[in-house]
Amino acid sequence: LQREAYESLRTDVLSIGLAVGSDANAAVIDTYVGDDMLVVPMSWYSGWPFASVDAGVALEQYTNYCLEAMNAIDFVEAQGGATVAIVTNAGLFGEDAAAGARAAIGGYGLTLAYDGGGTLELGGDLGPAIAGVVDSDADWTFLATSPAVTPQIVAGAAQAGYGGSFIGAAPSYDARILDAASAELLAGRFFQSAYAVAWGDPSPGNEAMMNAMIAAFPDRRPSDAFIVGWNAGITMRSVLSEAIRGADLSRPNLVAIANTLETVSFDGSAPDQRYVGQPDEFVTRATAIYRPDLDVYLSAGGADQALSDPGATTGSVLVRDFTVGRFTETRGFTAPCVPIGAQAGG
Repeated sequence: LQREAYESLRTDVLSIGLAVGSDANAAVIDTYVGDDMLVVPMSWYSGWPFASVDAGVALEQYTNYCLEAMNAIDFVEAQGGATVAIVTNAGLFGEDAAAGARAAIGGYGLTLAYDGGGTLELGGDLGPAIAGVVDSDADWTFLATSPAVTPQIVAGAAQAGYGGSFIGAAPSYDARILDAASAELLAGRFFQSAYAVAWGDPSPGNEAMMNAMIAAFPDRRPSDAFIVGWNAGITMRSVLSEAIRGADLSRPNLVAIANTLETVSFDGSAPDQRYVGQPDEFVTRATAIYRPDLDVYLSAGGADQALSDPGATTGSVLVRDFTVGRFTETRGFTAPCVPIGAQAGG
């Protein structure tokens, strides 16, 4: 589907501001390269910073699944966790995250109690993963799943007697989970990794986004994803503005400019981005940790909230500000954690 979508527009656009999915973008990356098509992937695969993977056409945002997972395990270790279970999707997202989690578990001397990394197929049976978590009796479970699957695993494991806590990669969570019957359980047991701040958090960049969204879509409900899309626009605007100043809006020039950006500032809503040098030098390593607070969410109106409501919130409460874990900081980043095509079924 990604290839079909790309074929339908490849001759009509200068660049692509958002292209969703790790496996989907990986399937088309050679065509992007051949077309000199600059793309902001809505994918945090650890291969995008490497020219050997994308020839510089993928303008990655934030950190990647692999380093994010290392930071998540750093948080687990800081909370006193000694044993960890892993459950992640099949494909680049889940396997990249699982690779980072495994590396950090080993680096911190923790015990990998259950390895369900890369095992969840779209629409597949969750029973084996839930049983693996329960049988592991791990202190913590790391998830890299979809928001539809996350509450099923948390609730299924808890109902079967699992007493540990959960921490999920950023794509594993959406505030609409708090509308489900399992919301109270999730709020008490789940922590959320994040690449950017949540709706309502005070920072100049977030406030600019919120003001714009309130003006354009006052009746929509809040989402922590809005700042992610907004910042992708800031990154692409940085490239286009420079191309316009130089009066060269060719595709090769956009790619060249993208790979000379010294700083893209998000005004406090996320760590600044850099694209110059070797990946080990410029890759973003910091992530934040939030937790869903059901009381905060319901007190503000829950699912009935609108962006224009005073105090509108997704219920995401900051637990740890943007931090680079000790293992993440010292770990060399010289190659993708999972090469394209090396993942199971890839």
